[in-house]
Amino acid sequence: MRAEIVRRGLGAKLWIPSLALERAGLEVVDIENLRRHYAPTLDAWVERFEQRWDAITAGGAVAGVGIEATSFGQGLVHHTLRELDVLLPDGSIVTCTPDNEHRDLFFGFPNSYGSLGYALRLVLETVPVKPCVRVEHLRFGQADTFFAALEQHCAGDADFIDGVVFDSHALVLNLARFIDEAQAPSLSDYGFERIYYRPLLDTPVDHLAVRDYIWRWDTDWFWCSKNVGAQNPLLRRLVFGRSRLNSRTYTRLMRWNARWGITRRLARLQLSLLGDGP
Repeated sequence: MRAEIVRRGLGAKLWIPSLALERAGLEVVDIENLRRHYAPTLDAWVERFEQRWDAITAGGAVAGVGIEATSFGQGLVHHTLRELDVLLPDGSIVTCTPDNEHRDLFFGFPNSYGSLGYALRLVLETVPVKPCVRVEHLRFGQADTFFAALEQHCAGDADFIDGVVFDSHALVLNLARFIDEAQAPSLSDYGFERIYYRPLLDTPVDHLAVRDYIWRWDTDWFWCSKNVGAQNPLLRRLVFGRSRLNSRTYTRLMRWNARWGITRRLARLQLSLLGDGP
């Protein structure tokens, strides 16, 4: 079994004991050489962290444009904000509330995309939840009836409302309500092979666990996964797998594409083949 003793200098009082330690089978390194351990430690920490977090965070939803299916009644995410700690560019940390000396930053921080600072702590209003959600899919063939129904239900008792427009004659209004687990005959799983948007057209009622409902769009990267073949059942299972079916993977692919310009090159090639390119 090996151990490491940090040698902080080469003076006689330190050098002689270090030689004895080395002869005893211990490894003696200068403190600067400990840097070689930083990268593997950080890599392992990041890997474990990414396995346990979801792509959307409260801080990101406040600093960006946080809107979701309760916003018709609860407002945007930053409308539920009551207090936050912000790390400023000079390294200082300030606590912002609607009525203290940092209230300008409190009201200016939402939708600032990190340009004013970094959110370290947030106090948000929450609502009681139940373990499951019942979702009704109401299909409409005309936009005017769809939006009339949307306005009507926004004044109703639904906990969640969103809508999907597939084309001008296929519009689906989704009404969701919290229910107890005993009220759900079975729970759908859209975390891997099934894609959430597909049943909207042919399934009148669906049931999901609360967490699965909240992240219902993320597994399919909000339909963007089709651009890299992830909606193909074989590729979805063998190439991507459950762990990569999320918006984190999509973000990495977009950054990789921005760096190497693959889609730009393909677009130029397509235009060239069509005779419209340079």
